[in-house]
Amino acid sequence: MSAMPRENDVLFGRGTVINNHFGNQRYRMLVDSKKKAFAAEPIRKKKRAMAIAVIAEVQNLGGRFLEEDTTSASKPILPHQSRSQGGGETNIALHSKILEKQWTPVEYDKILTKVMHRLREKKAEPYCDKGPISSSSDSDGKNHAAPRPDHVESFSSVSVQPVQPSNGEIPVAVDPLIGNLDLDELDLLRSLTPVGAEASTVDAHPTMQTVDGHMSSRNNLHDGAPFLQEMSMKQWITQNLTFLNSPKQMSSYILTGLAVAHKLTICLLGAEKDEQQNGITNPIPLESITAENIQMVTKLDMNSGMQQLSIEYVWVAIPFGASHERGTNQARLFSVGVILYELFTGVTLDQSQFTPPTMSLNAMDLKNKAGEIGTSDSSGSTRQPKRSQLGDSLLSGLSSRGLPYPLCALILNLIECYYGILAQNEAYSSLSDLLMDVQLMLNDPNRFLRSIVISSSPTLGTTCDKLYGREEELRRLHLAYHRHLNGECVTVTVAGNAGVGKSRLAMHVEKTLSIPNGGLFFSAKFDERIDNAQPLAILSSIFNPLCLAFLQFTPREGIEAARQKLIRAFGTQADLLAVVVPSISGLLPPSCFKSTTTPVDITLSMSFLLGAFLRVIASHSRPITLFFDDVQFADPFSLQLIGSLVSSMQGKSILFLACHRDDQGGDNEGLTNFLSSVSQFLTDSIHLNNLELDGVNTYLSDSLRLSPRITKPLAREMLAKTRGNPLFLDRLLGELLRDKLIYTSIDPPRFQFDLEKISDLAVSDDVVALIMADFSRIDINLQRGLQIASCI
Repeated sequence: MSAMPRENDVLFGRGTVINNHFGNQRYRMLVDSKKKAFAAEPIRKKKRAMAIAVIAEVQNLGGRFLEEDTTSASKPILPHQSRSQGGGETNIALHSKILEKQWTPVEYDKILTKVMHRLREKKAEPYCDKGPISSSSDSDGKNHAAPRPDHVESFSSVSVQPVQPSNGEIPVAVDPLIGNLDLDELDLLRSLTPVGAEASTVDAHPTMQTVDGHMSSRNNLHDGAPFLQEMSMKQWITQNLTFLNSPKQMSSYILTGLAVAHKLTICLLGAEKDEQQNGITNPIPLESITAENIQMVTKLDMNSGMQQLSIEYVWVAIPFGASHERGTNQARLFSVGVILYELFTGVTLDQSQFTPPTMSLNAMDLKNKAGEIGTSDSSGSTRQPKRSQLGDSLLSGLSSRGLPYPLCALILNLIECYYGILAQNEAYSSLSDLLMDVQLMLNDPNRFLRSIVISSSPTLGTTCDKLYGREEELRRLHLAYHRHLNGECVTVTVAGNAGVGKSRLAMHVEKTLSIPNGGLFFSAKFDERIDNAQPLAILSSIFNPLCLAFLQFTPREGIEAARQKLIRAFGTQADLLAVVVPSISGLLPPSCFKSTTTPVDITLSMSFLLGAFLRVIASHSRPITLFFDDVQFADPFSLQLIGSLVSSMQGKSILFLACHRDDQGGDNEGLTNFLSSVSQFLTDSIHLNNLELDGVNTYLSDSLRLSPRITKPLAREMLAKTRGNPLFLDRLLGELLRDKLIYTSIDPPRFQFDLEKISDLAVSDDVVALIMADFSRIDINLQRGLQIASCI
C-alpha cells in the first residue's frame, strides 16, 4: 500500500536528505535520550518494551515508519495528489527528493528490530548531519538547515485493546499500528509509559484538539496521563484566546504564552549559533518567522483532577520554496514582536501601517554616552521620545487584553526595532537580551511581570535575603557547611572592607543552611565602643543561649548523657564556667559549683572549661554554628579563648565563622595572632571585594523592577560613585529616591531615572559621610535623644 510521507514520519533509508528529514531527526533525539536507561536494563523483555514505547511515542505524535517501495511499478505520489490517496494534509516543507520516491508502511517486526538496533548503538549519532536540511539546494550544492526541536523526555501513551483469540491461545493486546503484544509485555509497557488521560478529558481542553478534530486513535492507557499535541502557534492562539473568560484565566495564559516566547527565542538563538559556529547559511529565513510556521508541542497533565498545560518545545517550520533572505537582526526582532503581539492579543498586525521615519541629525542625541539614538530635553537629560499614535494604538490593544505594563513594554520594544537605528533607546538589540527579560518574567513574575504601584514613596523590589554578586562565595560556604553536616569541625574566616557585606554573607548561613537543616546558630558581635574591662561579656552572649537551646531542644536521654560527662569533666570546678554560662546551673547539680580560693590561671582554666563544655554539647546536640562578628575589635583574652576552642574542637561537628575587616592595617597585633593561631585549622578563608558591574546592575534591576539592559547605564554611574561597596550603594540609592532623581512615573507606569543629573551629582567617597547626611535629616529633638541614649 502506497503512503504519502508527512513531516512527522520516520523514513527508512540512507543519505543526507533522509537523515535531515524532521521526523528522522526527532526519532534520533528520542532514541538517544533512552539509550542510557536501555543499556542499564538487564531484563530483555523490558528492553523490548522500551523499544515498543519509542515506537508508540512516534505514532502518538502522528508519525509512521515508512520505507521506499522499490518493487512497485506505480508512479510516486505528488503533493497535490495526496488527498485523493487518503494521506490527509501533506506538509509542503518536505524535500523534493523525498516526494519523488514511492513509500510504503514498514512491517512492525522490522520496525521493532530497527529500533532495538539503534538503542543498542554505543555512540549517539548527531541530530543533524553537517549537510543541513533544506527546502531546496543552492547552486553551490549546500543545503540550508531548519531548526530542530528539543527531544521529548517523556513517553506518550499508546492505545491498546485486549482481544480474545478464537483458538484458545494466550490473549494479546492488539494495536492497529504496532502489532501484537503479549500480556507480560503490555504490563511492562504500561510501567514505562506515563499515566494517560481519557479522550473525553482531553476533548474538554481547547488546546488538545487535533488539526482535523479527530482524536479517536489517541485514547490513553490510564486516567490522568500526560497528553502531547502538536499544532501551529496560529491554531494554539485561536483555540486558547476564545476560552478566556476571567482575569485568572488570562493570568494563566500570560505565563504559558511567556513559556512559548521563551522557547521560541531559544530556537532562534540556536539557529544564530548554527549560523555563526557551524557555517550554516540562513538557518531560519526571515519570512518563515510567522505564527503559521511556528510549530509547538504542548503537554497536558492531569494531577489530582487538575489540568496543567506546559509547552514541550517550539520550532520554526520552513515552507518548501521559502525565500532564503535572512534579514537584519532588527528585522528579525521586529518579526518576533509581531508574533508576540498576536500571541497575546489574537490580532495579526497589518505591517503596511509601519512607515520608516526619515533620517535626521536633529533626531540624534550625539551626547548620549551609550552611543544610542534618542532625544534630549532642554536640560540635556536623555529621555525617551513620546510614543507615536501607532505606538499608543498598539499599547491600547495590549492593555485591553489585561496584559501588565512590563509585558506590553517588552512587545512594543521589539516592534520598535522596525525603525532600525532610529528606534528608541529601549528597543531590543539582540535575542539574548530578549531571552533574559523573558526568563526574568517567568522566574520572578512578582517583581518583573506585575505592574508597579505608582506612589510618592515607591517600594523597591529588593529583598533583604538576596545577596548580589556573591555566587562564588556562597558556593564555598555551602561546601563548608556540607562538611560540617558530615561531622567535621569547620572553621571559616570572612574578610573585607567596611560595608562590603561580610556580616550579611555570614548570616546567610543561618537563614539558608542552619535553619533548613535543623541546626543551631548563635552569634556575637564585638564593638570597638564597648569597654574591654569585661572581656567575657561578649562570649557569654553566645555560650549562654547555646546552653539554653541545648536544654530546650535536646531529648531527655541526650541531656542526661551530657550531664554525666560534664560532671566527670568538671568535678566541683564548674563555678568559674557559670560566670560565662549562667544557665549551666540548669544542667549540672549544685555539687559542681563549689567555689575555691586556690589561685588559678584564668585563661587556661576558662579555655579548659569552655572546651570541655562545647565538646560535650556538640556530641549530643543539633549541628551548631558559632558566628563571631568584627573580631578585629575583640580583646586579646577573647581572641585567645576563641582560638583555643577552634583547636580543641577538632574531630567534633561544629562550624566556627569569624568576620573581620582587612582595612585596619598591620597594627592590630591581637587579630594577627588570632589569625595565625587558627590558620592550620582553617577550612576556608573568604575575601570579599566590592561588587563589579554585573552585581551592581542586578541589584538595581531587582530594586527598580526593570530589565538589566535598561538599568545598565545607571549601574555604570552608581559603580563609579560607590566603587561597588554594597553599603554605600544602598545608601546612595536611598538618597537618589529622596531627591527624586529616581522616581515612578504614571506614563509609562514604571521607575524612571535622570541619568544626566545623577552623573553630575557630587557624592562623598566616604560612606560614613553619606550616613551622617541621612542622620542630619532626622528631627533635631530626636537627634538629641539618640545622642543622649548613645552615652548610656
